[in-house]
Amino acid sequence: MPPEELRRRFDRLESGCIRRRDRRIDRLVTVAERRGEDPDRLFWSIVHDLEHVPTTNLRARLRALGLELPSVASLADLGPREVDSILANLLEALSLLEVRVRGHQGLDPRDLLARLLRHVVDHPVPDLPVRIGDRMHVRPTRGGLAIASACHPALAPPPRPRE
Repeated sequence: MPPEELRRRFDRLESGCIRRRDRRIDRLVTVAERRGEDPDRLFWSIVHDLEHVPTTNLRARLRALGLELPSVASLADLGPREVDSILANLLEALSLLEVRVRGHQGLDPRDLLARLLRHVVDHPVPDLPVRIGDRMHVRPTRGGLAIASACHPALAPPPRPRE
C-alpha cells in the first residue's frame, strides 16, 4: 500500500478515535452535572483516560488501516517478495501507531514477521487517539520480542504471560 494511502487511512482512524473519546467524555460530564458534581471537561478527560478508556488491540487498528495480515502458519507459503512487502507495510503502519520496532536489522524478514504476528499484533492498547495513548517499543529477544509501553501506568494494558 502506498504510504500516502496508509497515512490517509491513519488520519481517518485517528479522527474516529477522537470522536469516540469525545462522546465518552461528554457522557461523563453529563452524568457529573446531573449528580451536581463539577462538570470540568479537563478533569473528566483525565478520569476517562485513566479509568474508563476501553481496550482494543493492534490487529483491529491495523485492519482499520487496511492491513489484512497472514497467519503465522501461512508464512511458509509466501515468497520472499510477498514477505518483504507485508513486513514493510506492517512496519510502516506500526510506526504510525507509535509502535517502534528496533534492533531487527539482522533478523530474517520471515522470522521478524512471524515474531510480530505472534507477539505484537494482538497486543492490547487503550482505545485512545495515538497522539495521547500508548507508545510501544519492541525489540527482538531470543526467539521472541520484548515489548515495553511508554505511557501512564494506569493506561498500560495488563501484562500478558510470557510464552
